[in-house]
Amino acid sequence: MKKTNNKLRALKSVNSAYNREWKVTVYQHRTRSEATNLPISLEKLNKLIKSYMRLRASRVICNGRNGKYNINIRRRRILLRQTYVSDAEIKLNNNKAKITLYLVDREREVLAKKYLKLKKIFSTLMLDRYNKFYHGTMRMLSPIFSLQSLQLRKELQSIGFPQSFAFIKEFIKLKNLYLKKVWSVLISRSLYKSLNSLREIELNYTLNQNKLNNNTMLLKLSKMIEKLLAIGRNKKYFIEYNIVKLKSIAYNTDLFTQALALKLKKTRINRIKSMLSLINRAYIPQIDSPDSEMSRDLMQETRTKDELALPLATTNSKNEIHNSVYSNIGYKNISGIRIEVSGRLTKRYRADKSVSTIKYKGGLMNIDSTLKDIKSIKFRGNANTNISYSITKSKRRIGAFAVKGWLAGK
Repeated sequence: MKKTNNKLRALKSVNSAYNREWKVTVYQHRTRSEATNLPISLEKLNKLIKSYMRLRASRVICNGRNGKYNINIRRRRILLRQTYVSDAEIKLNNNKAKITLYLVDREREVLAKKYLKLKKIFSTLMLDRYNKFYHGTMRMLSPIFSLQSLQLRKELQSIGFPQSFAFIKEFIKLKNLYLKKVWSVLISRSLYKSLNSLREIELNYTLNQNKLNNNTMLLKLSKMIEKLLAIGRNKKYFIEYNIVKLKSIAYNTDLFTQALALKLKKTRINRIKSMLSLINRAYIPQIDSPDSEMSRDLMQETRTKDELALPLATTNSKNEIHNSVYSNIGYKNISGIRIEVSGRLTKRYRADKSVSTIKYKGGLMNIDSTLKDIKSIKFRGNANTNISYSITKSKRRIGAFAVKGWLAGK
């Protein structure tokens, strides 16, 4: 309790045991050399995870030796339609590491849409050309070989039934042979490129699905991470993953700062429009002034832990328990988002070389300690519980720039 103005008032802030200000927490004893090498190995670990998530199938593998060269590495890094991964949040133990990753898989959605679109175009093109070559020729030959023609009927009657049956059998063989020839010409000449592109998309899609499979590719990533984290140790290091798939990049600061930095690398991109388009992706519920009905309801919700746990003990319904638990989870809704861009973002030959732009939506205020007037947990240092912050640095031809992002919850 704290005494202010001769009145006893409950403390509004409590220091938490686990500090999320640093993304790596170590619960083990390490030597001095290992402790100094740990930040470098963690930086390499983040690069390794991001490059692993951006893996693509080689065009030589997809299309054989005749395939074209792969996408340029620089162009592949600038691609906006890729898998965005946040920096790893790691808890280290003597023999175990828990890695938490947040990702948005834009590449999978794009590949699925592209495959369906190409498949539709490919099928219509095949049918059109098939009708042109095969059915066109059969229409010319059908009146000659049809049984309705008088000349063919007279010839078959004069030959006899066994020989006429053999004649029809040979005609069917020639018809099937011509059909195979038409399909081989269609595939080899005109539709070879379409089939190669479909094969390439399908291989990249299966590769994208197997990246998060613990029995195939993720096991190889774990072995590489073990070598990075267990520096100077002969023991095995077990890796445990907590992978959170998000629907939008606006729900994590690492993700939207990376995406905006990639977008601003291009010279003809308007920074203000791209910032506003990213901010508008975030859904923020309406927060009114302190005099409104919503804020008054929030101020009245000052229940104790026993009062919150009482309905769980009296109810047996799963839906009621789920609703009561979910409604009491803190910081599950976004209350505000803020983006700051500063650096060399103008044209090359201009006087105002360095610029700074700030855009925001909502607010970064902590409702627990303001409107509700209840205790709110605080981290040691400058970090707040309801705010996540990240910075991404990048460079262009004329100089470097940085993107800062804040995301507040309520």
